[in-house]
Amino acid sequence: MKKKIKNIFKDEPDNQSLMDEVKDSVKMSRKNRLKASIGCFLLGVLCFFFAALTVSPIPLFFNPSRFPIPYVIGNILIVASMFFVVGPMKCVRSVTKPKRIVSFVIYLICTVLVLYVAIKTKSFAGTIIILIIQILAFGWLVLSYVPFGKRIAKKVCSSCV
Repeated sequence: MKKKIKNIFKDEPDNQSLMDEVKDSVKMSRKNRLKASIGCFLLGVLCFFFAALTVSPIPLFFNPSRFPIPYVIGNILIVASMFFVVGPMKCVRSVTKPKRIVSFVIYLICTVLVLYVAIKTKSFAGTIIILIIQILAFGWLVLSYVPFGKRIAKKVCSSCV
């Protein structure tokens, strides 16, 4: 930071790029990143709890238009909690690997579809179907991080059938 102040008063051009400036200004200690990650995760779980409060066991009383907002915010917060742990760029590079990209794209599409179907069409069945697909895609994404996770899941599912 002192270097930047000195460079203001000098005629020399600043060689630091915008990304370098952003990286320098948002550095967090490991302890602060862990606190932020836990905070995001807990807020996400709280949002899921609020979303669950809008769900009634009787479909006639379930108002799908109140459900998706806290649910989607919870999803975003839980994904953001991973950004604090490993960093946003590393997280993006990780989910865009060939073995994870399909499940991640399905997860993102389902997140948008949950909003659309629940708010625009107010379809209980459509919302539930998309939620199930989204949860399966997220589970498959998580299993891709576990060594041999997908292989074990396939064996368990094939033995159940």
